[in-house]
Amino acid sequence: MLLTREEVRTELRSHRSKTGWDYVEYAERMDLGHSTVKQFASGQRFGTALETGKTAQDIGAWLAANPVPLPEFPGRIYETAGTRAMRGVIADAREGAWGTIYAPYGAQKTFLFETVFAESARAADGEKNWFALVEAVERMTPRYLLAEIARAIAAPYALSTKALREAIFYTLRRRTSPVVVVIDEAQLLYPEIDTLESLRRLADLARGRMAVIVAGNEATLKLFESRRRNNFGQWRSRIEQRRERVYGPSKAEARTIARHELGALPDAALDFIVDKSLDKDPLPDDKGREVAYVNLRRLFNAMRDYRRRARKAN
Repeated sequence: MLLTREEVRTELRSHRSKTGWDYVEYAERMDLGHSTVKQFASGQRFGTALETGKTAQDIGAWLAANPVPLPEFPGRIYETAGTRAMRGVIADAREGAWGTIYAPYGAQKTFLFETVFAESARAADGEKNWFALVEAVERMTPRYLLAEIARAIAAPYALSTKALREAIFYTLRRRTSPVVVVIDEAQLLYPEIDTLESLRRLADLARGRMAVIVAGNEATLKLFESRRRNNFGQWRSRIEQRRERVYGPSKAEARTIARHELGALPDAALDFIVDKSLDKDPLPDDKGREVAYVNLRRLFNAMRDYRRRARKAN
């Protein structure tokens, strides 16, 4: 079935959102001019109607012959109280509620986000790609953040900050369901007040078509404290709709994981593996007490070491 020009543009933007390639790379792979591909993707008028139609036909044929594989799942995720709590925040965001997720290292935070991203890509057609995962970086400018969001939701090609914002709005208005934008490692945005404010204004103007979750380590909880003549009142009124502090597996959950990975083990061996995996949360609980949790990275390292010792003993 032949696609319309607009359908080809949509397919090209979606393809780009998954590969991360720029239009120079697409032009080289398609054996087309860079300006031709860029202008076609942006929806700008160029050439004659016949030329534009031929470009759409060529690009559509290349896309049909070179589909992007669905994103792979990062691996098996063990559902725990922590992952279920994070899924709850994400579910609320799909209904429009903004939220904050604090998770110390080894709590499966990023692993869960990558899993949900892969699940989103496999959703029914009208619900596909509802989850946009953006990893914050140091010195992230408003334009850089908007470009990452635009790429994640397959928005039209744009260069300037204003054009990126308009491209994102255009894409959101055409969706039948809202988009959840997760900013992972959000603590890195602490110095970037302009970037944070650009994100808030973008989501506000999206009028219910986009919800924001900020996630990261303990510094994320200070992200919206007052500084530099900005008290972040508007941010706090939105982001505090849902606030979740999660940890790695409980000891009981860790024992279940170890049994599944290693088979039947003596209780002493299980206790040794789990105790070796304990970590301390940098933050005390609400009553000022120290919190210990099972760091999943440490747990898998402890299980790896156990397998090595078992092999040597045999």
